[in-house]
Amino acid sequence: MHKGVIQKRATQCLFGAAWLATMYLIFIFITIMTEAYLAPWDMISEQFRPDSGTWQYAVNRFFETGPGPFMIIIPLLLTSIFLTWRIVRKRWQSIIKIVIGNALYIVMLCIMPMIALAFNNALFGDPLQVYLQSGNYADYVATVGYHRSVLPLLLSTTLSSIWLSWLFYTMKKQDKQKRKRQATQPDTSRLAANDHATASLELENDPAQLSIIH
Repeated sequence: MHKGVIQKRATQCLFGAAWLATMYLIFIFITIMTEAYLAPWDMISEQFRPDSGTWQYAVNRFFETGPGPFMIIIPLLLTSIFLTWRIVRKRWQSIIKIVIGNALYIVMLCIMPMIALAFNNALFGDPLQVYLQSGNYADYVATVGYHRSVLPLLLSTTLSSIWLSWLFYTMKKQDKQKRKRQATQPDTSRLAANDHATASLELENDPAQLSIIH
């Protein structure tokens, strides 16, 4: 096998593995965040949870068990995989840019909870400080709720929308570039037909060449 082909295949495998690694990390982070923000009473004793007839109890129960924690990450990853496939199918080198974009998305997913936590603590108080001051577990549980999930969910939704929009933009940009190249490239079949027609006319107008052929 040619050396250049081997290097190409090695590069494709390397960045393919890097893409799989970033997708796995995204899966882990989003799954953890889904359970943390949509099931805030996940680690709280049953006796301190909302009443079983409330919507808070129902939503918390759904996202802490069964398919609940995966209800957000699955459509997110499927959309990303589809867009990535459309991009790489046209130009495999684009996988490098996608891996970098995925890595930046992961970094922002790591930073976002710290930003949200700082704002939540400033608005609603630090649950840990509440517990340390009172020493009462019930006071700590009273700080838990969906009011602390609004900001993280807004930030994570914004980040995910930007990530998918960037992938979609990259796909559309490549489609536009492909159409532009096709429009500027000459139609070889039409040129061949024109050359054949020109040659036929020259033969018809030149009896000497006809006699040579016959």
